[in-house]
Formats: sequence, structure tokens, C-alpha cells
Amino acid sequence: MNFVSIEFITFIIVTLTIYFCLAHKWRNYWILITSYFFYGWWDWRFLTLLFASSVIDFYCSQFMLGPHRKKALYISLFSNLGILFFFKYFNFFIESLTAIVGMKLEGQVINVILPVGISFYTFQTMSYTIDCYRGVLKPSYDFVKFLAYVSYFPQLVAGPIERASHLLPQFDLKHVFRSDLFIAGIQLALFGFFKKIVISDNISGVADYYFSQNNLSFIDTVVAVYAFSIQIYCDFSGYTDIARGLAKMMGYDICLNFMFPYYSTNPSDFWRRWHISLSSWLRDYLYIPLGGNRGTTTRTSINLFLTMLLGGLWHGASLNFVLWGTYHGLILIISRVLNFTSHAQEWPNLAPRSLLKMFLYFQVTAFGWLLFRASSWKQIKNMTASLFGFHGFKTTSYENLILVISGALAVGLLDFYLIYRKDLEPWIKWSTPKRLVSYLVAILSIILFGSSLDNEFIYFQF
Repeated sequence: MNFVSIEFITFIIVTLTIYFCLAHKWRNYWILITSYFFYGWWDWRFLTLLFASSVIDFYCSQFMLGPHRKKALYISLFSNLGILFFFKYFNFFIESLTAIVGMKLEGQVINVILPVGISFYTFQTMSYTIDCYRGVLKPSYDFVKFLAYVSYFPQLVAGPIERASHLLPQFDLKHVFRSDLFIAGIQLALFGFFKKIVISDNISGVADYYFSQNNLSFIDTVVAVYAFSIQIYCDFSGYTDIARGLAKMMGYDICLNFMFPYYSTNPSDFWRRWHISLSSWLRDYLYIPLGGNRGTTTRTSINLFLTMLLGGLWHGASLNFVLWGTYHGLILIISRVLNFTSHAQEWPNLAPRSLLKMFLYFQVTAFGWLLFRASSWKQIKNMTASLFGFHGFKTTSYENLILVISGALAVGLLDFYLIYRKDLEPWIKWSTPKRLVSYLVAILSIILFGSSLDNEFIYFQF
């Protein structure tokens, strides 16, 4: 069920109405039912995987306090990673194997369909059992509550990847209807819809067009790369805003997944701001267990490289994702060796010197998106050659150029305003007339300028 659809709006109205009419003891049952209905809308067969992953980790966690805790952890990890590998990497593995041995297996290869959101809920349940094993989290003995936590529909299919320590206890709270939270949730969701429908979906046509062409000019390649950079940011952060807004309407708090990533000045700063739930997951459950930065420079570099390589593979078994992870691993290593890292800070510095660094590092990030979006190694080589002017400099479409500049200004100024105010939701403090005007502008923008394309969110495929 696409968030941007009449079916989903109807689903939300019915879900929230019944949720607040139910007694507290029945609400987790209702969340579980609606979440499974929501997920089953794509393909009801995928519900068996979601349920199986939840059951395995629920019961494995029960043994984390006993003598068989290590076996329980291995069962959990093997089961989750086995399911993830089969559905996400089986086809790639078979195709690579047949290419190496030169065999044709037509009619004998299984066409494995990728279940939507499998990477998100798999990592979410794995973090739960690992935390129970480490003793930093007590196992849950409420089966329905745990199933509701794993399948909670606002963040089920594209995150954020919620830690049980943050989200699971919220299912014990008696959430009462609060008009302030409900209105704040609507505002945040509306902001997300604007980023998705008005900016991302309009820009997507430009990116799709150029990435389907050969031998682009320098300007057209830059437009293509910038277009996808804007598209993926507004698409993914827009989804997160909608998810957080829906949860807030119900009284739940979902973690922040983006913190102005294109205002980063270096690689480590970027990964503190982009897809925060995944980057923090990789840090806590892979990078630190590998040794983190506690060893030699060489060892730390290896740990960084392996972590980012897995981050690329998390998105899928494809050459471009491997190259994208490798690329970010290398620039993290180079940045660390050259001491280009910086201390963590919540709000970007808007001083002129910092803005220049942000502009320069954005070029590094944008080239990474070329690797992420490209469909083949040949396309990567051609577009890289175009960036060095080998295919000329003249643009083929000033209309596309203007559209991308407009999208960049829209999202750039929106983020700039939030940073300047140092407030992620400044509209909450606006007066009622000002808020009503902002609602009207957002809704009219969606109606008048929203794309007619029925694009699902990019990260639904992961």
C-alpha cells in the first residue's frame, strides 16, 4: 500500500479512529492487525516471513538469560541472515555462479521475489536479540506487543530501523488522544508529502531520462546526478517525515533518520546525518565489534571499509551498491588519515567558510549517488567521462536544468530555514492563522504542482 494513495488515506482514517476508540488493552492487537493488513496489501505471502522472523527472535530472546544464550543468538542470526540472503541475494549469487562456470540454467533457476522492507525489519529484530544477548535489554514476554513492535506500519517498510529499547516500551503506554500531538503529526506528514510529491516525484523524471541516455554532456551529467541526489533525499526523508508524523498522531515517537545530510562538511559528518538508523546500526553492531578505532590505523581502515561495504550490500546484491559502499569506505579512510573529520554537532554551522566546505563535500556525495543510481559499469564509465568534459558541455534541455535548480532551491531553503531556527518543527510554534496559511500553501502546492507519476518510495525496494 503506497503512502501516496487514496487507499492509504482511507486506511489511516479507519485505523486511527478505531485505535482511539479502543480500550488500552486491545490497542496492541489493533496495531498488529492493521500492520499485517498494511504489509499484506503488497503480497499476503510475505506475511509468513515477517511472522517467522518475529517468532524466532521472540523465543530466542527468552534463552538470553540462561546457559544456552550463545546458541540462541546463533539461531537468531543464522535464521535472519539466512532468510535475508535467500530473498535478497540468491538470484545474484546464482547469476554470478552461472556466469563463472559458463552454464545455462534456463528453466531451472528459481525467480525469487524480494519482499518489501525485508532489510529493515530483519535488522530491527536482529538488534533486539543482540541487545538481549549483551544484557542491555530485557527480553519481552508479551508476544502480541513484540509482534506489534516488529510490524508497526508507519516504519515497517522503509524505516527508520527502530531499536527495541526506544520503541518497544511505548507499546506499554496508555496513549490518550492529544490534539497538539495530532496536529503536529499532521503537519510533519504534510511536510513529508510535499517533499515526496512536489519535489522528488517531479525531479525523478529528469533523473530517469538522463540515466537512460548515452554519452551525456558535462552539464547534462551534472543535472542527472544532482537530480537523483535531490530525488533520493526528498523521497527518503519525505517518507520518514510521513512515518514520524503518523506515529506522532498516535502518540508514538519514531527516531530521527535525517539531520540535514547535504549540509555535511566531511564523510563522518555525512554519516551522522544520512539514514541515521542504519549508520548507527552498522556502527554499534559491526564497526565497534570489529574493533572500531581502537587498533592501529590500518586496522581501523579495514574496519571502516568492511562496515561501508556491508552498508552498500545492505541495499542489494548489485555492482553499483558494492561500488557505492566501497567508495564511501575509501573516502572515510582518506578523511580519517588526513584528519578531515570533525566533532559531532547537532546543527550545521552556517558560517561562509562552512558553507563552502558543504558545497565542496556535496560534490563528493553527488558522485556517490551516480554509482548508486547507475545501471551498469559501462554507464558509470560513460558518465564519469562526461564529468571530465569528454562528451562536450552543451545541455540538451534548459527545461530540465531549470527544474533541477528549482528543486534544489526548494529543499535547500527549507532545510536552511530549519537550521537557522534550530528547530526541526518550527511550525508548531506558529500562530493558528499562520499555520492554516501554511497548510493551504502545502496542499495547493501538492494539488497544483504535484507529479502525476505514481512513484513508490525508492527505499521500498530495500
